[in-house]
Amino acid sequence: MARHSKPTTASLFWPVTREVQKADFEFDANGGVLCAVNFKSRVSSKKFPEDSADDKLLIMSMVLYCSDHAAPCKNSLLYFKWMAVEMEEYYQQGDLERKLNFSVSPFFDRATCNPFKFQLGYIDVIAMPLYETWSEFKPAFRE
Repeated sequence: MARHSKPTTASLFWPVTREVQKADFEFDANGGVLCAVNFKSRVSSKKFPEDSADDKLLIMSMVLYCSDHAAPCKNSLLYFKWMAVEMEEYYQQGDLERKLNFSVSPFFDRATCNPFKFQLGYIDVIAMPLYETWSEFKPAFRE
């Protein structure tokens, strides 16, 4: 009688790594917003996902995009800690731009930027539409 063995963690490492790298490249090459627009279009087609490599890659790319924008979904204490670190990173870039006599990027000027207004815009424009689309695809994520 032939024995069938389960794949080991080691035997799955490189195939899984290659797929994650493809998803990451797809995400970086097309930009997260384009990835999200394509995903929303595919979800609304009601024929999604099909058992294709393209659909699997799109789903993996969206998982990466969602994880990049997950901070507003965390409890308030964690979110505000993340927000402070994120805004400081932006302010440091703005400080460097000013020092090099470049025009300071919008929202990166610590003297004029209101971080709470910035975050509200980020949630309204990026995070909410992203997670609404994701929860349309996976209703279990609505809560």
